Amino acid sequence: MGESPAEIMPKTHGATIQPNPIEAETLDVELSIRRSTTESVVSTTPVLESINKEATDFYEPKVDAEAIHDALEASPVDTKTIVQVLAGRTGAQRLKIVEEYKILYKSKLAEDLNQKLEGWFKELMVAVVTPLIDYYVKELYEAMYGRGTDEDTLIDIICTSSSQQIREIVAVFKDTYKEPLESYIQIDTSGYFKELLLALISANRDQSETVNSEQAAADAKTLYQAGEGMFGTDESTFITILTQRNYKQLKQIFDEYQKLTGHSLEDAIQIEFSGFVKRGLLAIIKTVLNLPSYFADRLHASMSGTGTYNKHLIRIVATRSDIDLFLVRIYYNLNYEVTLEEDIIDDTSGDYRTGLLRLVEGN
Repeated sequence: MGESPAEIMPKTHGATIQPNPIEAETLDVELSIRRSTTESVVSTTPVLESINKEATDFYEPKVDAEAIHDALEASPVDTKTIVQVLAGRTGAQRLKIVEEYKILYKSKLAEDLNQKLEGWFKELMVAVVTPLIDYYVKELYEAMYGRGTDEDTLIDIICTSSSQQIREIVAVFKDTYKEPLESYIQIDTSGYFKELLLALISANRDQSETVNSEQAAADAKTLYQAGEGMFGTDESTFITILTQRNYKQLKQIFDEYQKLTGHSLEDAIQIEFSGFVKRGLLAIIKTVLNLPSYFADRLHASMSGTGTYNKHLIRIVATRSDIDLFLVRIYYNLNYEVTLEEDIIDDTSGDYRTGLLRLVEGN
């Protein structure tokens, strides 16, 4: 897997980040949990003087664009101002700043950041000024370009995106790289993992919110017969149901499976599957049940063990910052009894650390 900072910048498409339907429902997490956990997180979060907001707290796109330009032209580059502005704004505000920057200086902010900054700090700042779909497209391309494949990135993006997002990703990928996303997946993946990804990018998931209890019970029985109820596993049946049913229907199927077998569908998949297809199917289930908790787990994985998967860390913090990062932060503390900020401080340094913390603490 390639973990080096990438230099490839796709064209700009899309607008502000919109949560998919299941994310909107997940945002209704119990207030009592949010209150108690937030208090715990706040009370144990180290505060770094360098990330305290200063004069750039007010928002004016033209002023912010000028401040960033001056910071990039300074010698050395004024990274503190860049963090204060870009990590202290919402995604919609950053896109306005990008527009003003292009009007004022006839230059693309992402390209100037790419030229003037260095290392993982550069990657983070470029990520936060890139529209969501463009960024996903770039990440998918880099996950499959050259030697090796970053399957975790494929799972994190394709298995958790809504059908509408998938359709946009497919269109922008073809427009940017002149080859369909399907072709890259065909070449770079194999087996049932490839079948799963191809099924997802076809975007055939039911878009209604209709729940049919009888059909859910029938699907639960079908899944049992395709896995635990037979010798071997009918992988394609699992892929079909998990990639075509709407999220609310899937929740009902999960409940019916629990009633039928006495354990969860997740438990069954853990036994019946292996490798990346297992991880992809589990990602779909976790997307349906609790997407913030899924990304909390992925952030933890990016900083666990020897070394840090910086590309994964950057992608999740940057893309969830306007959607549910405040919930990801809460579930991180619940799942691991340590704050996200503490692990970021342990695993990163310098301006890169400051930028990550500013984004996390702003949520």
